[in-house]
Amino acid sequence: MTKWQKQVKVAVANGTTIWPDRVICRQDGSVEMRRNFFYRHGMTADNWAADITTALESEGLEYGAVEARECYRDWPADSYFAARVYANS
Repeated sequence: MTKWQKQVKVAVANGTTIWPDRVICRQDGSVEMRRNFFYRHGMTADNWAADITTALESEGLEYGAVEARECYRDWPADSYFAARVYANS
């Protein structure tokens, strides 16, 4: 785990306005944050990525590219929004 990944993980866990269900530190240096959903209630993967970038900016963390995606699965499997954030290179 890189220093930047640790900073993102701590920032998300301590006091940001987002509450991801999972935070995954990838070997390529990126961090993926997931939010499970049963109903979308108007939420999209792009909205989730925007919330994450806003939270990182408020914590003073720089980042590079951001990827947003939605993984829809039939019940009873979990569907989720995912935002993958890359370190500023």
